[in-house]
Amino acid sequence: KNKKKINLSNQNLTPDDIKFVLDFLKNRPLKKLILAHNFLGDEGARLISEELRYIPGLKVLDLRDNGIGDEGVGFIREALKDVPYLKASRWRVTISKKGKLIL
Repeated sequence: KNKKKINLSNQNLTPDDIKFVLDFLKNRPLKKLILAHNFLGDEGARLISEELRYIPGLKVLDLRDNGIGDEGVGFIREALKDVPYLKASRWRVTISKKGKLIL
């Protein structure tokens, strides 16, 4: 059965962990990926940005409270430019309580 939502918040995930998660999710239809309250930082955001095009149908990516700074936001922003099926949809990335990227 295909999952529409995966919630991995509060799992103490690090950039090393996210590599395995992203490999598992590759080419699996998914609408919502919740990775809030982990330890991904800018490196985790970079890894995620490199793999976004391989997660078809993703509409919501929750990265709140992961210590992602300006560099990490930049990685995600650039990745969104290169993922055509996300551009066509209403897509939201939540980075922190203060900021959201909305396309």
